[in-house]
Amino acid sequence: MRIIGIGAGLANCILAYHLINKGHEVILIEKNKTLGGMCRTFYYEDLSYEYGPHILYSNEKEIIAFFEHFVGFIPNTFYLATCVENNILTYPPTLDEIENLPSGKEILSEISALSGDINEENFETFLISSVGRKAYRLFYEGFTEKFWGIHPSKLSANWAKTRELKFKNSLDKRAFSAKYQGYPKSDYNDLISALIQKAQIIQGSVVRFDDGVILDDNRKVSGDLYINTISLDDIFNAEFGELRFTGFNLELCIYNQEYMLPKHPTGERTAWMYFPSLETPYTRQCEYKTINKKLSSRTIIGTEIPERGFKLYPYYSEQDEAVFMRYLDKICARDDIITLGRLGLFIYTTMGNTYAMTKYLLDIIDHWKIDSIEERKGHLLHIRSLANKGA
Repeated sequence: MRIIGIGAGLANCILAYHLINKGHEVILIEKNKTLGGMCRTFYYEDLSYEYGPHILYSNEKEIIAFFEHFVGFIPNTFYLATCVENNILTYPPTLDEIENLPSGKEILSEISALSGDINEENFETFLISSVGRKAYRLFYEGFTEKFWGIHPSKLSANWAKTRELKFKNSLDKRAFSAKYQGYPKSDYNDLISALIQKAQIIQGSVVRFDDGVILDDNRKVSGDLYINTISLDDIFNAEFGELRFTGFNLELCIYNQEYMLPKHPTGERTAWMYFPSLETPYTRQCEYKTINKKLSSRTIIGTEIPERGFKLYPYYSEQDEAVFMRYLDKICARDDIITLGRLGLFIYTTMGNTYAMTKYLLDIIDHWKIDSIEERKGHLLHIRSLANKGA
């Protein structure tokens, strides 16, 4: 088959590698000069960084082995922090640290009074019923308003379910419990280059999908099957309305010292730190060398300043979910287009879970055209559920 990949982020690059090896012709369309979407490594002087912290983690050896095959793998353990009431705590916080906060007694008292029943009416009620009202206000309310630009009550409880937000009873203060976690020995650029070396690349911005991909210079790219990984409202002219995303601007600063972020409460190096207070204009700072283990006498810090319009994180709301499902029905009514990935399935996903998505799609792609509409929708909803698979 002649398969057209709409967007050349990680999902379509992985698929291109496998589909070409299966004998298909693959053409990737990408608006940017460099491929990989968010899975790219950038360099500022001689120091590397990603657009947000990008780590590899999974409990499945197969997933890590895939990445390791192309770019190697450096095991690492990650410690995250948050700054609350002028204290540096583990993220997600542990109960032993909370009791030392000025509001610690109030928080712990509210936690002890919780019934254990989680109210899933919305993101706010989920958190209040999980950690109490005081902790919710200190750790999550301001951060959510700052990042999303809306009150937490306007977000779905499903967003809370995708994140590790509840407080920890355990003394294990690692950010991730996955068996395998680390970073490539080289960088993500080498990964993408290896995956797409046999694919055909067309650079151009997609205007719409109309029995083929229409580009902004009026070129039409046609194939037997299309795998979309860009936002569905972009390829269908916002027919059912906008699918909302939020994102951030990244400000970079190099410091002439080995590390800049304060040490984690464990004494380990802090990989990144959250700033939930509305008084702080940014949401997170990342120290990339703590993630990639690249030695240097200097360090680079990325500061994330929220800004709407960057399509990085889909809005988890009933309104946006309803719009997405209308687009999904439109996709499933056709036998020549599949949608995938963070943008294409309007879901937050990790690199490991993206690999799992592509693996499932490879198993069903040959009979997509003969499947019923209901079967296609079932496949895509299953693939979407893999985003919440966990480590």
